[in-house]
Amino acid sequence: MATCDTCNKTNAKSRCSGCKSYYYCDINCSKLHWSNGHREECKMIIDNNKKISSEDIHISMLVNKLMNISVDDKCCICLEQLSISNAFILPCNHFLCNKCIFELPGKELDYGDEIVEESPQCPLCRANMPMISDLLQYLYEMAALFVQRAYRLPQGEERLQCCTAAKNQTAKIQYFLNEYPIEQLQLFLKLVDSDLIVCEGLFPRQGLELAKELLDMKDLSLSFRIDQLINTGDCYILLEEFNDARKSFTEAFKLCTPTMAKQTRKIFHQLTRCYYELKDYETAIMCCDSAIEMNRHYDGVYKYLALTYKALGNIDEAIAVMKRAVLYETPWNPENSLQVKALLAELEEEKSKM
Repeated sequence: MATCDTCNKTNAKSRCSGCKSYYYCDINCSKLHWSNGHREECKMIIDNNKKISSEDIHISMLVNKLMNISVDDKCCICLEQLSISNAFILPCNHFLCNKCIFELPGKELDYGDEIVEESPQCPLCRANMPMISDLLQYLYEMAALFVQRAYRLPQGEERLQCCTAAKNQTAKIQYFLNEYPIEQLQLFLKLVDSDLIVCEGLFPRQGLELAKELLDMKDLSLSFRIDQLINTGDCYILLEEFNDARKSFTEAFKLCTPTMAKQTRKIFHQLTRCYYELKDYETAIMCCDSAIEMNRHYDGVYKYLALTYKALGNIDEAIAVMKRAVLYETPWNPENSLQVKALLAELEEEKSKM
């Protein structure tokens, strides 16, 4: 049952036709919310959802292309057989081999007092490419995009393919760092590797070691330090060491500033899981309520709240929580919506058997 986002009455029956994230009793509540600031917020949500959707489609296309390189795919310059390990994805989505990328000539433009180097172009479509000195940064950004896409997918083959594509990029960075030893990029590489280990969920002990190595760095920024504490907690969850996970998330929370809403929200979310597993159900509910208050729309926010109420024997409240999840949680993410509906159906089936 939806709650009106203007007057807070229950049984709201209409929904914002733009962002689809807010509910109202009637047209009057909708107009009032619109004039009180939702006009700007609605456009921001729509634009953000379009950006995420467009980015996900683009990344999925690249991953599919990378995973399906055939014996007929060759570098158009040296004609070397392309493979997932040596194929370099250009910004225009064409592939060249690693060696030829760094041998593509740029142009020097003479402006009299100044000679400016122009970036090289794709030999297939003439689209501009990053300067040679920027190629490693471009690889890092591609790896980060693959990881972000993986995090938005449920556990499964497509998620692992995104992780494989990200590792493909980081391997190239590691190879070329021998020629271009950029200290900051070496740090970014470790940060991406840390996220990858957590995202894949295959080697949590290795993830703990890397996260702790990064936390020992004195010059690590506050934001990156909090991220590594969160990664540490995530690894402990994968190992089902929930008390240690709770300690890591609590330490991360103490470092958060008021501007770090995304990180704070994730901490509350993961603490909900920890306290649920530790059977401290009252604290689990408090943490999840805080996470939902910050953002009721993000992936998985309702799951452990519902499971907490189920553990307390309140199946009706658990079902009510998941019905709210169907209404509010990630309307832009069909994969997550399917998981939400599956848990709701499972709870309703359990109630029917009581």
